[in-house]
Amino acid sequence: MIFVWAASLAGRLGVEGWSAWGVYVVTGTLQGALLVMGIRFEVRERRGRRKRGDADADGGGGGGEENGGVEDVGAGVETDDEGGHEVEGEGEGHESGDQSERTPLLGKGR
Repeated sequence: MIFVWAASLAGRLGVEGWSAWGVYVVTGTLQGALLVMGIRFEVRERRGRRKRGDADADGGGGGGEENGGVEDVGAGVETDDEGGHEVEGEGEGHESGDQSERTPLLGKGR
């Protein structure tokens, strides 16, 4: 599609207008290269999964080992960055009261 636009500009402006339509030619070429690389990556990844015999070779969602070893954490469970179940600052004399991550930082009257 972008090449059609570039050809239309080139037809109207001629060689002298190369700076107008040349940008579209370069952009289209780079987008095409990126598209080809993405498709090749997906095809290679799916072939690799099938060779390894993964149960989820079609790329669908899953958990545990099928998900690259990423552990699914339940919704609403707050963990620290090391995987523990206690967030730093809580339980160490830190009083959070009714505050949550959705509580505004500046409440009324402050």
